[in-house]
Amino acid sequence: MHSHFDADNSACNAAEDHARPSFGDHDRRRFGDPARRTLDDPARSELYRRVYAHDASHFLKYPSEVRVASTLDDIRDVFADARSGGAHITFRSGGTSLNGQSVTDGILVDTRRGFRGVAPLDGGTRLRVEPGVTIRHANAVLRRSGRIMGPDPASEIAATIGGVIANNASGMSCGTEHNSYRMIDSLSFILASGNQFDTANSGEDSRFAALEPSLYQALERFREQIRLSPALKAEVERQFSMKNTMGYGLNSFLDYDRPIDIFSHLLVGSEGTLGFVSEATFHTLPIRGDVATALWVFPSVIRAAEVIPALVDSGASAVELMDSTSLRVAQTFDTIPGSIAALHVTDHAALLVEYQEDSSEAMASRVAEATTLCASLGLKASFTSDPQDRAMLWSVRKGLYATVAGARRPGVTALLEDIVVPVPTLARTCSELAQLLSRHGYEDAVIFGHAKDGNLHFMLTGDFEDPAEKTRLATFTEDMVDLVLRNGGSLKAEHGTGIAMAPFVERQYGSELYSIMVGIKRAADPHNILNPGVIIAGDSAGQHLSHFKETPEVDPFFDRCVECGYCEPICPSKDLTLTPRTRIVALREIKAASSRGDNMLATQLQSAYEYAGTETCAVDGLCATSCPLGINTADIVRKQRRDEADQPWSGVWGTAAKAWPAVTQGAGLALSAAKLLPPKAVEGTTRALRAVLGKDKMPLWTPDLPAGGRSREASARRYLTPRRFAAEVRASSGELGLNVSSASDGSRSGVRASSSEVIPQSGQVPSSPVAVYMPSCLNAMFAPGGGGANTLQDDFQYLCERAGVRVLIPRSIESLCCGTPWSSKGMGNGYEDVQARTVAALYASTGGGSLPVVCDNSSCTEGLIKLLKGEGLQVIDGPAFIRDHVLPVLRGRGLKLDAGSLAVVHPTCSSTHLGSTEAVVDIMQSISGKVYVPDAWGCCAFAGDRGMLHPELTESATRAECAEVGSLAQSRAGETKFVSSNRTCEIGMSRGSGRDYLGVISVLAAAVRDAG
Repeated sequence: MHSHFDADNSACNAAEDHARPSFGDHDRRRFGDPARRTLDDPARSELYRRVYAHDASHFLKYPSEVRVASTLDDIRDVFADARSGGAHITFRSGGTSLNGQSVTDGILVDTRRGFRGVAPLDGGTRLRVEPGVTIRHANAVLRRSGRIMGPDPASEIAATIGGVIANNASGMSCGTEHNSYRMIDSLSFILASGNQFDTANSGEDSRFAALEPSLYQALERFREQIRLSPALKAEVERQFSMKNTMGYGLNSFLDYDRPIDIFSHLLVGSEGTLGFVSEATFHTLPIRGDVATALWVFPSVIRAAEVIPALVDSGASAVELMDSTSLRVAQTFDTIPGSIAALHVTDHAALLVEYQEDSSEAMASRVAEATTLCASLGLKASFTSDPQDRAMLWSVRKGLYATVAGARRPGVTALLEDIVVPVPTLARTCSELAQLLSRHGYEDAVIFGHAKDGNLHFMLTGDFEDPAEKTRLATFTEDMVDLVLRNGGSLKAEHGTGIAMAPFVERQYGSELYSIMVGIKRAADPHNILNPGVIIAGDSAGQHLSHFKETPEVDPFFDRCVECGYCEPICPSKDLTLTPRTRIVALREIKAASSRGDNMLATQLQSAYEYAGTETCAVDGLCATSCPLGINTADIVRKQRRDEADQPWSGVWGTAAKAWPAVTQGAGLALSAAKLLPPKAVEGTTRALRAVLGKDKMPLWTPDLPAGGRSREASARRYLTPRRFAAEVRASSGELGLNVSSASDGSRSGVRASSSEVIPQSGQVPSSPVAVYMPSCLNAMFAPGGGGANTLQDDFQYLCERAGVRVLIPRSIESLCCGTPWSSKGMGNGYEDVQARTVAALYASTGGGSLPVVCDNSSCTEGLIKLLKGEGLQVIDGPAFIRDHVLPVLRGRGLKLDAGSLAVVHPTCSSTHLGSTEAVVDIMQSISGKVYVPDAWGCCAFAGDRGMLHPELTESATRAECAEVGSLAQSRAGETKFVSSNRTCEIGMSRGSGRDYLGVISVLAAAVRDAG
C-alpha cells in the first residue's frame, strides 16, 4: 500500500542517524492515564488479569498480576520485585505464540504498549528496532528504502520483534538463511540480575565478564565441551542444519567465539527464559524486483510432497503445502483462486510455489524450468506476477490456521503442532503422519506448512479437558515424537518449544546436550524467575497435558475466534483499554464465570467491561480487515449497545431521527455560539452536564472544536439565484432534485422535473445528470477546517460546476442521513426511521437506481452503503467520484496544478473499507506530486462523537501517527498539506497533531481556484 502511494520516497524518508538515533518520548509513554488508573480499580484489574491470560495457544494460566512495561526502568523494577519477592516473570508481546510460552501464573509483563521505536540505518540495510514493533510495521518502514526483514512469519501482521526474536521466527521464504538468528546484527538486553548489555558497544565482552563472571565462565566451559567432542559437535550441526526452535540454540557455541556473542544468540529463540531483549539491530534484505507465484493442485498430499525436493533444487523461494481439509476451508473464502474454487476436493493437496528474482530475464528462466517440471507431472503451470492475484493466493495460506481453527465445532479448542524433517524424508513423514492421525481418530486434522524447509504444521481440535480426550492426546503425542525423531527431524521448527514441548527436549538432544541447556538456564537465571517450565520443564513432565484453554459458546458472532491476535495492532483502543481479541476473551470469561455459578465474578467483570469493552470501542470495523475469519468486533459492540440501551436515551435518539433538520442545524448553531463565549465557561458547563448525564451520553466541548457549519439546503441555494431556485422548486416534483452544477459553458442549469426531463437555461441544453449528490450532515454540524468560508459541500459543487458535471441534490436533503449515529450507538428505532426516509428519497431521486449516489464524507458513504443494502442503489465515495468523473475533465481542459508541496494523507477506516483511500492519494498526487501515508496510520477513533465523549480514546489512537507526522514536518522545508476524507477524522487528527487537516475535495477545490 505505502510503496504504491509514495510518489517520491526520497522526499518522504525521515532522516537517518547512523550513530544510533534516539527514540522519542512518544515511544516511551504508557497506554494512557485512564487505562493506568483502571489497574487500580479492583473490577478492572481483575478484567485485565483474565483477558491477558489468553494468547493464541491452547493453554490458559491466570497471571498473579499484569504489568505494563514501557521503559527500561519498568523492566528493571519488575526484575527487582521478582528477585525480592520470589515471583516469576513472563513477557508478553504480540501474543501470537502457539505453544504456551507466553502464559503464566506469575507476573505477566506486557511490552506491546511501549518499545515501539524503529529507525532505518545505512539506507535501510540495517534496522534498529524495539520489541513492541510488529514485523508488518517494520517492513512498512523499510519498504521506503526498498528493503524488507528476513523473518517472514505468517503472523507478521501481529507478531512483534520481541516475539520474533524470542521464538527465532522464520516463515514462508526465509528458511534458515534469513531467520532471526542469522539476521541479528546486535542486541541490547537485560539479565535477571538487572545488568544491561549492548553487543554493539566495543569492549562489551570484557564488561560482560566483569559483571557476570559465573555466566561468562559457564559459556566458555560449554563452548569447549561441544567443540572438543566430535560427537556433540556433529549432533549440534545436524540438529541445526534444518529449522529448529526446540531448546536453546546450541549452534551459537559453534558459530561464535566471544561469550557475549554466544549469549546474545542464545537469547534468540530462548522464549523469555534468559533475559529481556530491549532493542535489536537487524540486517535487512533487498526487495526482489520480480516475483512469480503459482498454485499447483495434486491428487494427494503424498504426491505433492514427492515433488518438493525438485522444487527446492529449482530455486523456489517458497513452497507452501496445503492438504485437502485446507483446500475445503479455502473454498469458503470470499476471494479464492479459480483452481481451488472449481475443484471437487477429495484427497487433493496443493503447493503454493513462488520464485523471486532480481531481473525479468532470471525470472523467465525460473518460470520456464518450473513449467517444464510441472508438465512432466501432468499438471498445468499458471504463474502470475500480478500483485492482486498474488495477494489472493497468499491470503489463502497466511490465513489458513485461523480459518481452519475457526471452522472447528463450537466449544472445542484448536491445537497446532509444528515439526520439521529433512526434505528427502518429507514424503514418507507426510504419509506416516497421516496414518498416525487416522489411527488416533483425528479424522478432521489438517496438514499444511513450509514444505521447502521440510516444515509441517498440523492442527487437532477437541475438548482437551475431557479425560478421554486428554488420554488420546497423550498417546498421540508420544507416537508423534517417535515418528519425527525416527525420521531425523526436530519437534519444533519455528513455533518455539513452550510448555507444550519442553518435556521432550532431552529426548531430542540427548542427556549431555540437554544438561548444557540446563546449565545455561541456571547460569543466566539462577533464581529461575524468567518463564519457568518453558524450554526446561524441570519436574513438570506432564505439563503439556494440563491448563488447557476452554472456549465456551457465547455468541455466533465470535465463537469462531481463535484468539490469534491478528486484529490487535490495527485497533484504535489497543493502547487505552481492550482490543477485539480481548473484548471477545472478556465475554468468554464472563460466560465461563456465569456457567460455574460465580455470579459475583461475572457481575464484577461485566461492570468493568462497560467502559473498557463497550464505551471505548470506536466501532470502526478495521479488525475485520485483519481477521482471517472476517470477524467484525464492531458488530458485536453495536449489538451490545442496542441490547443495553436505556429506554429514555433511546427515546431521545428516536425523537432526533424525526427532527433531524433541527438537530443538525441546532448542533451547528451551538458550536458557533460556543466560539463566541469564554472557552472555560463552555467547557466547564459541558463537564458539569457530563457529570449528571454520563460521559457516554454528553459530549465534551473543547476549544479545538470548530464552529458550526451551514445547512445543506443553504449550500445548494448558493449555486442558484433566488428567483431561479424558487422557479425550479415549483417545477420539480416528488423527491427528484436540484441541479447545482452548470452546463458546459459555465451557465447555471435547471432541475429535473422527472426522470427524463431537465429545464434548460440560457438556451443551452445541459448534459444529463451523472449522479445524485447527498451531502453529509457533517457539513451542517461542523465548519470546514482551515478557517475557510466554503463548506465541503460548496467545494464539491464548485468542482462539479467547473467540470460541467451535473449532480442532483434531493429536495428533502435536510432530513436525510446515512444512519451511522444510530447504528453505532445501537439505537434501532431511530435508525429504522432514518432508513425509511432516506431510502425513499434516494430511490426517487435516482430514478429507481438509474443514477448512482455520491456522498462527500467517507464514513457517511460507508454508512449509506449499509443503509441502502438490498435496495439496488449504487453508492460512490466522494473522492472516487471526483477522481473518476471530475478531475479528468479538468485536466482535459488544460488545468495545471502546483506540484511542489508534500501531501500527508490520513487514510480513514471508512476509506479503507471502501477502497477509496487510493482515490485520495491519486487526487493529492495530481496536486502535490509527493504523497506520504504515515507508516503508523490507523483509525483516529473520533468515530462521529466518540472523540468528544471519550477524548482519551482519540488521543491514544492518534498518538503514534501524530508523532510520525510531527517528525516528518519538522525534518523538511516547504509547504506540507495534511489531508483526509472525513470531517470528524480531520478534527481528530488536527487535535492530535496540532496541524490543520483538510478534506481532500476542499484541497483540490482550492487548488483549482488558485489555478484560475
